[in-house]
Amino acid sequence: MTDIDISTDILRTAAYQADSAASQINTARIAAGQALADNAFGLMCSPLLLPLYAPFAAAADAMMSSAASAVSSAAANLRETADDFEDHDDQLVHAFHSVEL
Repeated sequence: MTDIDISTDILRTAAYQADSAASQINTARIAAGQALADNAFGLMCSPLLLPLYAPFAAAADAMMSSAASAVSSAAANLRETADDFEDHDDQLVHAFHSVEL
């Protein structure tokens, strides 16, 4: 039977990296919402183009918000998995030490 080696340090590193990615996605979402001024297309074209742009901006904002939330959730799941593995290992060690020979 092959041993399975799970490194909780690697899981925690991946969780940290996922949190960082979620933060960067959130920063991009905020920047995208602030990047376009009311007169970004000029005085004549802004009234025509901004109403067309608004639904796409709203959809992009919702998509980035959802992505950041999903990545944050994945990070939390990775941390929880690492905790579960460590707890299980601790329980096994305790069980082995409690056996009297």
